[in-house]
Amino acid sequence: GERQAFTWRITEGFTVDDVIGELAARVERADGSRLLFSCGGVSCGSSVQWANSVFDERLLYGTQDSQEYRVYALTDGDAEYRLMIYGAARTVDRQYLRVELLRVEPSA
Repeated sequence: GERQAFTWRITEGFTVDDVIGELAARVERADGSRLLFSCGGVSCGSSVQWANSVFDERLLYGTQDSQEYRVYALTDGDAEYRLMIYGAARTVDRQYLRVELLRVEPSA
């Protein structure tokens, strides 16, 4: 498939919870959206593993309590996608959001 990945620093006045909550609400209202997996806080495991091993983006390393991860299946006509959302806070001033969109290629 084809993958697009973006990492943003969350600006002052917003939190990881705020941004992921709003983004997730919008995704879940869309036709063809289905939540496949979610976790929050320590139930996600080690944030250092997510940051370094999964995303290869060390600035995503934050506290275990502050992390959230969600995966959605999205369909748009014949196209199928996976949307992955991850957020973590290092400090109140250093919070980050990672979004990856993967277009799923039909198997041959």
